[in-house]
Amino acid sequence: MNKLKAVKFLVFVLTFLLVMGTLMCLTLIYRQARGDKSPSSSTTTELKLGEPSGSQISKLYNKDGRLHIVIQYGGLPDRIIILSPDNQKIEQKISIE
Repeated sequence: MNKLKAVKFLVFVLTFLLVMGTLMCLTLIYRQARGDKSPSSSTTTELKLGEPSGSQISKLYNKDGRLHIVIQYGGLPDRIIILSPDNQKIEQKISIE
């Protein structure tokens, strides 16, 4: 009788694992087909502004969907860099003299 209970339990556990694994697989396929990125696979991007050593970001502004970065020091006059969020490229550099 104990062997029968053990077999039933084993069948239950294996069925549970099979169903859960299938659901996870289908969920991953669905997310990949939609183009969603899972939170665990967050990627970080590095953007270099090309400013000399000693430069400091003094202020950040968000206007019209663009990031305006005010940079001081670094052996150059104060300057503003306008960054596009769409392609993460520098759109314009403005030097303040």
